[in-house]
Formats: sequence, structure tokens, C-alpha cells
Amino acid sequence: MIEKVVLRLLSLKSYSTYELRKKLIRRGFEPQDIESVLEKFQKNGFLNDQDLAERRLEAYKRRGYGPHRISGKFKQQGLNPSTYTSEEQKEIIARLLKSPIYLRKDRNKKIAALQRRGFDLEIIFESL
Repeated sequence: MIEKVVLRLLSLKSYSTYELRKKLIRRGFEPQDIESVLEKFQKNGFLNDQDLAERRLEAYKRRGYGPHRISGKFKQQGLNPSTYTSEEQKEIIARLLKSPIYLRKDRNKKIAALQRRGFDLEIIFESL
């Protein structure tokens, strides 16, 4: 029963081990059953938190999120924080600053918007 639930969930979306564990606990499954099934799925390659973290990191970078925002999202998803170089931050900030939304903003609003996206303040000042 629990394996069918896990297969159905994974067929819809990629989940981290932490996210799946939370979903299964909410559905009322026993913790020892959950752990054995998750272990089985990890051994068979259906669950791989490292690959998932890399894919999500690239997706978040494409969306224009900074390292602090990504780190917060990873904590919520039970994934390990990943590396994000200052050069990558500068590239993404440069791409964002070329977009029409940022072209209309004054300097202070650009800084605030980039901080909300999770970029380091020092790198924001270097990029402007």
C-alpha cells in the first residue's frame, strides 16, 4: 500500500526524501514502514536527493533567485544547501537588470528588489 502511494507521488513530481517522509506521515503511515520504503526507493534509484538538489538549483538560478533565497527554499525541502559563486550571482543580476521591469526602477528600488530575491548586498553594489 505505502509503495503504491510513493510511486504515485513520484510519478507526479520529484520529491526529496524529507518531503516524501512528511507527506507519508500526514497520511498516517507508521514511521518504521516509511523508513524501510524510502530506503528501498533510494537503493533502486527512484530517490536521489543530490540529483534533485542540483536540478532545483539550476531551476532557481534560471528564475533569478539568489543564494539566500535558494538556501531558504532548500531548508524547507530538506535538501543540503549548495554552492553559488559570486560570478554566477553577478551574471544573474546582470541578466535581471536588463529586463524591462528593472530598467524602469530607480537605484534604491533595484537594490531592494535584488535583496528580496536573495542576492548578497556587496555583489549587488558591485553589479550596479
